[in-house]
Amino acid sequence: MRTWRILTLPAFARYWTGDTAVRLVDELTAVAILWYLAAYGHSARELGWYAFWTAAPVLAGGPLMAVLFRRFPVRTIMVGDFAIRSLRYGVLAGALAVARTGTVHWIWFDMAATAHSLVFMATSAGGPGLWPQVVPGSLLKHAMQAEQIGWNIAAVLGPLAAGLVMQRVGLWIILATASALLALAAWNLAQVPLSAGTRTPVAPLQTSRPVNAREVSRIMRAHPPLWQSTALFWSLNFVQGFLWVLWPLLAHAFWNSPGMLYTALLTTQAVGTLSGSVLLPIVVRRPSLLQRILLTESLAGMAMILVLLGLRHPQWAFIAVFVSACLGGSSPFWAMQIRFHATTAEERPVVMTYIRTALQTAGPLGGLLAGFAWHSQRAGMLVSGAALTLTLPPLIGAMLAVRRPLAPPPAADRF
Repeated sequence: MRTWRILTLPAFARYWTGDTAVRLVDELTAVAILWYLAAYGHSARELGWYAFWTAAPVLAGGPLMAVLFRRFPVRTIMVGDFAIRSLRYGVLAGALAVARTGTVHWIWFDMAATAHSLVFMATSAGGPGLWPQVVPGSLLKHAMQAEQIGWNIAAVLGPLAAGLVMQRVGLWIILATASALLALAAWNLAQVPLSAGTRTPVAPLQTSRPVNAREVSRIMRAHPPLWQSTALFWSLNFVQGFLWVLWPLLAHAFWNSPGMLYTALLTTQAVGTLSGSVLLPIVVRRPSLLQRILLTESLAGMAMILVLLGLRHPQWAFIAVFVSACLGGSSPFWAMQIRFHATTAEERPVVMTYIRTALQTAGPLGGLLAGFAWHSQRAGMLVSGAALTLTLPPLIGAMLAVRRPLAPPPAADRF
């Protein structure tokens, strides 16, 4: 597979390994913290607020990162992000270790989530800005797909590892280990050779005109697939945030589950996403990138309706989650291609920051809604609403695209 050949480049292999490891640590700790909050007496509303603080502060952090990208080298900002995240895990581990009672006040978790959210965009948006300094331009497409596959591998292994580890060691040990690994990842990124093997740092962004919010808005309006895919992903992220809080509550209320069954569900979802991210780009090559996203996400939303059968029979929930995740597995890759080809190398980090900041606002709102709306007697209604919200926006978009076909994609769009 040509995508994996890019890992023969030592610089990108080192970058990819560190990036995937960081994502794995984040997945593992997120699952462990969420189950800890769901299982040790914290209410659904507190869970919803935690989901809110996990992403909502990005509204302030995203514009801040956009300013920093114009003033400092991209790698410097990303290394600082890893260091701050390492400190976050270390402080939370210390609070848990000192408590020694098995629980600490939920506000510690909200504070840690806020710190993470403020710097989240440094790596999320900075990575694409660093790729041209690590791989030749002809391999950028493969860098995109390799990153997405790496994230999906982390999403598979993270919940699985969390289910195995959190039954044997305390949460504070998991967080202390995560802190050490993030510090190691910061050192690794600082050592990655850039600019065709030189150690010259990536310069701050220099553009012919300032890339601010107004300029980003102009770029979005000039490329309809860019803003259409962004709007669609906002609605999908809203539902994912909703389900992020709903899954542990369903597992705890209906399946009387220890953490293992909950983490097995998340692992099943991640395996489906990984399968889709690898297979769908090979199988689905037409129509345009946007139409591929609309069609596959419509089918993914329909598959989630089977979760209603899984309220009493978990195997149906596992089937629904796997099929839905598989069908939607390549959408982020196709959306990244749309964003990549709508922007220049100079504009990309800032534009990506604004887009991903907007997308990050959806998840906390969905999680907060799930926390406040949760009641076991309303579980079926909540799952139905999530399935409809996943299905209707892409389905309506696909129907409109069929009635009014999009213009043929540019050459760069025909991967």
